[in-house]
Amino acid sequence: MTRLLARASGTRSPSFDESTRESTEFRVRKHLLPFFGSRQLASIKPGHIRERDAGMVGKLAPATRAVVFAHLRTILGAAVDDERMAPRTSGTPIRASRFGSTPT
Repeated sequence: MTRLLARASGTRSPSFDESTRESTEFRVRKHLLPFFGSRQLASIKPGHIRERDAGMVGKLAPATRAVVFAHLRTILGAAVDDERMAPRTSGTPIRASRFGSTPT
């Protein structure tokens, strides 16, 4: 996952200004890498993502949780684009709108 951090955080994209790149990288390093960093990308399942989000309830504002989830989706999308993991083809898509609210 750490290899995709630079790509996903926009360090290669001229459309990201420095402060945006820095805040994205900070959120990924603080909120995603401690949980997902040691996992193989292909081993990350929807339940892991829900578990991480549940662990952030009460610690982060709902809007921040949604932004962190959007960063994770970008990283996983880059992994699919780079053929480091297969696209998710079955089940209900995990959408950012589910995150940032209290789990039921």
